[in-house]
Amino acid sequence: MLSIAALSPARADYYVQQVAEGLDEYYTGDQAEPGRWAGKASERLGLSGVVTPDAFRHLLDGKDPLTAQPLGAPRTTAHRVGGFDLCFSSPKSVSLAWALGGPEVAAKVAAAHDRAVEQAVSAIEQEALRARRGAGGHRVVETEGLVAAAFVHRSSRNGDPQVHTHLVVANLTPDESGHWSALDSKRLFRWAKPIGYLYQAALRHELTEELGVSFGPVKSGTADLEGVPKEAIKAFSSRRADIVAAMDDRGVSSRSSAEVAALATRGPKVSVPALEELRERWAAQAGELGLGADFIGDLMERPHQEPPNLPALMEHLVSPGGLTAMASAFDRRGVLQELAAAHISGAPIAVLRAQADELFHREEVVALRVGRSGEQLYSTTELLGVEEDLLERARRQAGASLRSVPDNVLSQAVAKRQTLSEEQRHMVSTLTSSGAGVQVVVGRAGAGKTFALDAAREAWEAAGHRVIGTALAARAAAELQSGAGIPSTTLDRLLGDLERPGPLAGLAPRTVVVLDEAGMVETRKLARLLAHAEHWGAQVVAVGDPRQLPEVGAGGAFAALADQLPAIELTENRRQHEAWEREALAELRSGSVVDAVSAYEQAGRVTMTATAEQAREALVDAWWQSRHAGDEAMMYALRRSDVDDLNARARARMDKAGLLGEERLHLADREFAPGDQVMCLRNDRRLGVRNGTTGAVASVGPAGVVLADGTELPAAYIVDGHLTHAFASTVHKAQGATVDRAFLLGSDQLYREAGYVGMSRARLSNELFVVAPDPGREIDDRLGHLVRGLEGSRAHQLAMDQLPSSHETPTPAVRALSPRALLADPPLWATEALGQPPLAGQDRQRWAEQASHLVSYRATYGISDHADALGPRPVEPVQRRAWEVAQLVLLDHQRSLEIERGLAI
Repeated sequence: MLSIAALSPARADYYVQQVAEGLDEYYTGDQAEPGRWAGKASERLGLSGVVTPDAFRHLLDGKDPLTAQPLGAPRTTAHRVGGFDLCFSSPKSVSLAWALGGPEVAAKVAAAHDRAVEQAVSAIEQEALRARRGAGGHRVVETEGLVAAAFVHRSSRNGDPQVHTHLVVANLTPDESGHWSALDSKRLFRWAKPIGYLYQAALRHELTEELGVSFGPVKSGTADLEGVPKEAIKAFSSRRADIVAAMDDRGVSSRSSAEVAALATRGPKVSVPALEELRERWAAQAGELGLGADFIGDLMERPHQEPPNLPALMEHLVSPGGLTAMASAFDRRGVLQELAAAHISGAPIAVLRAQADELFHREEVVALRVGRSGEQLYSTTELLGVEEDLLERARRQAGASLRSVPDNVLSQAVAKRQTLSEEQRHMVSTLTSSGAGVQVVVGRAGAGKTFALDAAREAWEAAGHRVIGTALAARAAAELQSGAGIPSTTLDRLLGDLERPGPLAGLAPRTVVVLDEAGMVETRKLARLLAHAEHWGAQVVAVGDPRQLPEVGAGGAFAALADQLPAIELTENRRQHEAWEREALAELRSGSVVDAVSAYEQAGRVTMTATAEQAREALVDAWWQSRHAGDEAMMYALRRSDVDDLNARARARMDKAGLLGEERLHLADREFAPGDQVMCLRNDRRLGVRNGTTGAVASVGPAGVVLADGTELPAAYIVDGHLTHAFASTVHKAQGATVDRAFLLGSDQLYREAGYVGMSRARLSNELFVVAPDPGREIDDRLGHLVRGLEGSRAHQLAMDQLPSSHETPTPAVRALSPRALLADPPLWATEALGQPPLAGQDRQRWAEQASHLVSYRATYGISDHADALGPRPVEPVQRRAWEVAQLVLLDHQRSLEIERGLAI
């Protein structure tokens, strides 16, 4: 893949030293080739061939490599970034082919890697390379390429085969006038992942063409050669093992954390054996794994893997299951990643970029605003249509006048529950008396919405209504049923029943559907539910909180309903006992993260440790003490692996204390004993359990497990991995739960909504355990790391909410200007900008696609000039960015004409 790291002055000096003195085999030793200049801007500076020490040093100092004069404004601050280290690394199986395949195969693998890196460098210059100028760097500037030194290596620091290239990019880039500026580093970092995907796809293509190899499935952008055992990959990955161990020690898992761990685990300079000796060692190691001399030969000349069916792939990407399956908007980076991953046998990067261009010019793709990351966002006409229909239907149903509950019936239900607060009484009264077809309840964590729903349910039923409940998760549906007395099922099952043909399909007259945890329901499913409710004349009560865990798929619908309809709000936190904690939670929910974290830290609720091991032990200690005090205590974490670790530690305490029975059942790599707390992970109506059902183990035996309530879980259910321990739980399974004391394990993945849910489960005490980024820092600095994570929100927005200002949806007039219509009657502005449409062939289609992109910009921003395609450069930042993107279309067209006329290479 591709990792990227900024070169601080200290690290830049390290690189200069290695190139200048030639001491480190990692850059200039026997196993490394001399560094060579790369990038278009290197040519502008007269750099080519082998990298020299002085030129390299000058560049990292921001100077001309030949004259040592500053390029652009001098940068002399202590925090100067001299450049960036981009490391392109081949899959381990490919490196093994280079190491074990003999001279001819090794040469072909090395050449394929080099060509893939060359393509990636070009992609960086075209996609990721920009400069920023002006106050605060607000102005984005197109550049003329990068200056870089490429260092190719064939082994890791641990002596394992690892074909990779360090591309050290100077923090300098020129514009077309020759003015030099620092790079837009944020954009470069944002593009690291898609560029890595593109490099891997190009490498697969080169190897397929050169060696006739085939690849396994693409995972996270990379694929291994078919026929290379996993055991061999693991055995030759000692460097990776070091990095994983360092990440485990810190309790981190993100891509950026892996890059930090890679730097932290770099050992001291060592003497690497000669290549012949290394090859002998690798061959012997392969022999110990049972891989013979003909192993690599067996990988080649395999059946050809067909490229994906491009029309079908494009249709999939714009379908509900494609680019908008998990989010309402996507950008060019996401499209390129999807295309690269879809080509199992790889593809040239230029082909993938052209395919991305083709997708963006499809009629189903709609340009949205520029996102917070600075990337142009897009969505599909299908999803925009779903969102528009959902909101229109919700507004229509909210204004309906269905049968309401008589006042005397309502009064009786409320009178039975003397502890209802004023806002809960208002909620019950409004829900049962308004008669609206769609109502929204926004209930904060601990606000008592389930208790209020119980009163509403009684009033509805007394008035002759049928009340049913539903939720995305079976656990949430079960809690709604037990807490509010509403017969409930999962949303998927309810929708399946409603959409199954037959005489029993549909909703009975006067039905009220209570949708719990509606903030986690993706837009398309919520739209389906509202459509059924309107068809059958049913009422829908959507209950949730847009500030808690977000949707898994494309979402934002519940937040939009809460904003556009007269939502009922429950704001009073009735769960946490201490006033300061209720206030801190409210601050965390609203985004006042600094104040919230400070309050928890001052109250002693934040434990910071040097390692993940210490954090977990401290967390389990606190849980154990609370359990012995008689409190209902629970441990929470984001990652399943962390939950498994906490459960194992908890069971060890339980076992040592003699709280687990002597009978043991070992199934699916887990042990169960009487006294265990367990959780079911799959719905099974025959067994009477749902995903999230918990219980205590009463007995175990060869037939399975029996819970304290008599539920029998057969061995087959356990063997399939559907039963786990439940001393700890993921945060996603925690939403809606209430305990006495809760203990949350933080990580580099912690974000605001997850933090709010995890820190709001307990009545008496909620505590957070985190690994400090640097134990030597002052506590305030270390808390800053926690604050930055919690400031990040993953809340979804509708695609409609991201359309350019003053434009909600594409107008019929815009949709009518299809490529075919443009070709039939090209407007004056189009012929002025692009010339007359070519008569036939791909050039004619390309002309139509480019014109369609310009049509989208003109329609979005109301450009009416009949001759000027885009109008003057806008002042407003969002429109200006869209104008610059559209200008790229014109520049691309002009470049194509120059190439055609032989005026450019």
